[in-house]
Amino acid sequence: MTSRTACTLALAASAGLARAQVVADGSFEASGPMLPAPGIWVGESTHFDTPLCDPASFGPGLPSAARTGQWWAWFGGVDIAPSSSSLEQVVSIPSGPASLRFYLHADSDRPTPTDFFRVRIDSTPVFTIFNTQLGGFRDSYIPVTIDISAYAGASRTLRFECQTSGGGYLTSFFLDDVSIEPVGQHPCYANCDNSTGTPLLTANDFQCFITRYNNNDPYANCDQSTTFPLLTPNDLQCFVNKYVAGCP
Repeated sequence: MTSRTACTLALAASAGLARAQVVADGSFEASGPMLPAPGIWVGESTHFDTPLCDPASFGPGLPSAARTGQWWAWFGGVDIAPSSSSLEQVVSIPSGPASLRFYLHADSDRPTPTDFFRVRIDSTPVFTIFNTQLGGFRDSYIPVTIDISAYAGASRTLRFECQTSGGGYLTSFFLDDVSIEPVGQHPCYANCDNSTGTPLLTANDFQCFITRYNNNDPYANCDQSTTFPLLTPNDLQCFVNKYVAGCP
């Protein structure tokens, strides 16, 4: 694997833009070619000017590539020293139900849970994944969807952040296709399989949750804990409670 390190994506939200304009250049295709001049996205990195890259930036043999287009954000990849980096954009999240959606791909050879990729809105973590929880993210880009309805209708700072520790171990997180999307209603957490029939909640949702729990899927962090390990029996009880409570 080519050597690089660490990650933070930050978006600041302010009122006034239409829903279709919430995230500008979510695939980085406009900002990347503008480098080193500031683009739509503003980034920082301990060892590099920006997390944004394309195949020409690092040459052949990259461990990953863009999900769409030519540009993507590469957080991580340095194994000789600790590192962190960031990527920011000012956006507007209109009032009403909304979801943050992005595609994540990752890899790590570190055996201990030291390196992480995290998403914050203001100072509140809304998503965290450690290098020992990568599961299917190792194979390809996987969509991650986070309900951010509680933060809509106001100016916010949304921040994805990653730190890696180096020491001879290599961790990389790859990000592409970031968007903020309106949703018709607040999602029902217990509807794990996203079914639309009647009844909405069935035994399939239990099987869905157990599978995602066993795969270390961040969705299974039902109690939204932020300490390691993220997934514990408390999450199983949390899911049962939400299932019993039903959907609105």
